[in-house]
Amino acid sequence: MRYISPEHYVGQYIRGFKMLANVSWETVDNITIPVNVSESLHWIMILFHIKHRCLYVYDSFIGGALNTKNVHRHVQSFSTIIPLFLFATDFYGK
Repeated sequence: MRYISPEHYVGQYIRGFKMLANVSWETVDNITIPVNVSESLHWIMILFHIKHRCLYVYDSFIGGALNTKNVHRHVQSFSTIIPLFLFATDFYGK
């Protein structure tokens, strides 16, 4: 795995740069992430609760094993990459 630099554009978003509102993640309680599940032609919302270090998934699509599998795959990728970027930007040390 390559080293994730704090200067990476995602790292800059976490630190409050490159956003329209210019708000650092350390000053808010929740981050809302809209996600397009393209296989299902469908959108879900992921709410990242920073204090609890937990992702909450809101999906309006009812049922279906295929949709659940697609959503789980997308959420799994976020649950892996968010902690890596938080560590790379020294978020936990602040």
